[in-house]
Amino acid sequence: MKINSCLKNIIFIIILLLTNKIKPMECEITKHVLQNNKPIRCPEFPNNKFTRENEDRDIINREWDKDIIYLGIYDGHGTSDTAEYLRNNLHSNILKIYQQTNNLIRAINQGFSQTNKEILQDETIKNSGSCAIVAFILKDKIIIANCGDSRAVLGKNNQIIQLSNDHKINNVNEQQRIIQNNGLLNIVPATTINPYTMNSHSDTTYKNQNWNTLAIARTFGDAMFVEPPMPAGCIIAEPEITTYDLQGDEEFLILASDGLWDKIKNQKIYNIINLNQSKNTSEILATKARQKGSADDITVITLYFKRQ
Repeated sequence: MKINSCLKNIIFIIILLLTNKIKPMECEITKHVLQNNKPIRCPEFPNNKFTRENEDRDIINREWDKDIIYLGIYDGHGTSDTAEYLRNNLHSNILKIYQQTNNLIRAINQGFSQTNKEILQDETIKNSGSCAIVAFILKDKIIIANCGDSRAVLGKNNQIIQLSNDHKINNVNEQQRIIQNNGLLNIVPATTINPYTMNSHSDTTYKNQNWNTLAIARTFGDAMFVEPPMPAGCIIAEPEITTYDLQGDEEFLILASDGLWDKIKNQKIYNIINLNQSKNTSEILATKARQKGSADDITVITLYFKRQ
């Protein structure tokens, strides 16, 4: 009787896996990009306003490796140089390591590290920076790798599950790492979103000087924050990796740069989607964030799950 019971359980699990099996190549994916509308004022031309370039970059690769979809959003700052480098190289660096090791988690970690080294060795781009959030969609799971303050969320049963942590400097865990590595945190009253920024000079005697500051704790590039005299380990390009096992009732996955999340709360996403069911979800969310006052670049990628 025990053997029969075990067999029944095994058969049930197999049937469940087969009926919920995801067909990655057939998933519906939408994307929308809105360029920031913050004007630049130049002291030499006080009456003129200049528009910044869009510093976000993204990638949708349905054939990254066999039945694995690769999605990525790279939120650049300073210039778009590092974000552009990530779009062109991060996925291929990870893939090369994955094909050698057959270990995706190891490949992600090593791929992030290798790509950041390449950026810091390139004098033409190393002083620009970029966050990165990437997703690997397999048949039975999602793997999210995040470095910075972009975000990934999953929608199921009218609930939003956050699959990444924002690596802003007001994140307590990130603050602790910076302090432990002798970094300097400065309070900047001018911003209400990120009250803490990482000072690019480690000597506290310089804390009143006008040093460059950074509002994120993890980023690619940004050489001025990672090369001497800055202490090592304060600003890092190490990804935080989350693995989510698919259950069969997931509806969508959303990746977006912080231009969306600064204005749209997780719990409001279903309300926005339900009110605009016939429209492009990525476009609706980006437009809503702009209407609510987001002046940043906004990039949104939405994947809707399809099953056999």
